[in-house]
Amino acid sequence: RSEGTVRHVLSDCISNKSEETELFIVGDKEAARMARTICDRFTQAVLEIDEPVVDVEKNELDVILDNESYKSIIAALGIGICLADGAGLNVIARRYGKVVLVDSVAAELLPFLRKYVGPLLAVGAVYHAPLETSGISEQEFAKQVMTPSTRILIELALRFRASSYRATNLEPDEA
Repeated sequence: RSEGTVRHVLSDCISNKSEETELFIVGDKEAARMARTICDRFTQAVLEIDEPVVDVEKNELDVILDNESYKSIIAALGIGICLADGAGLNVIARRYGKVVLVDSVAAELLPFLRKYVGPLLAVGAVYHAPLETSGISEQEFAKQVMTPSTRILIELALRFRASSYRATNLEPDEA
């Protein structure tokens, strides 16, 4: 499924149906360990971001794409990145129906997501699990982050001008 740089940091799920899958992006090693241990292996994947990210506002695209964390995210999502005209991104073909940013990784990754995978935010597929993970028990982590019936996730929606991205990348064609 996932190739290249994500193989060592992505614990993928079994299901290939994006409508039932979730990708948890975790920046803390202990939280990533807990997530991998307690996730539902059929529908929940865990991606540990183990390298610092670069500032997307201050760096050129080649520097951003050379960052291992961003490479891992792009590869795991499987939709490419979006340039200013919307080219290169196919939200419908995404691997995971829901992307959950755990803990402080949300603040670090949100600028990248807004700039390069904005339509993913526009369709309501990106969420934040606002939980301080250091010192938390596995049981509490499971309850507040991983278990759909007990967790609280904040949708990270993004609204942008219609001209910013091609609408054909956001929704399936009506036949």
